Amino acid sequence: MMGGSASNHFPCTHNPPCRCGIADTLLLVVNTVVYFVVVRPVRRMAQIADQVSVGDTTAPPFPGGGGAEMAALGHSFNRMRISLEKAVRLLES
Repeated sequence: MMGGSASNHFPCTHNPPCRCGIADTLLLVVNTVVYFVVVRPVRRMAQIADQVSVGDTTAPPFPGGGGAEMAALGHSFNRMRISLEKAVRLLES
């Protein structure tokens, strides 16, 4: 019983649907992480930038979030926004 019994002990070894299930699960996990670390913070920053670009000074500062790079980008964005508000106030006075 050597011939066919090995496949009974390891069903995923030669079973492409099982590999596809693992690949689908891995893809789902990676997509979820990318969404929360990159896509969602960038969308939020774009919303705030749109508000600031039309002169809405009540737009909230970017709260950060995401990875270290997104946090650094958010910090720079908030600093730029404050500088822009100061420049507009100077021009108005």
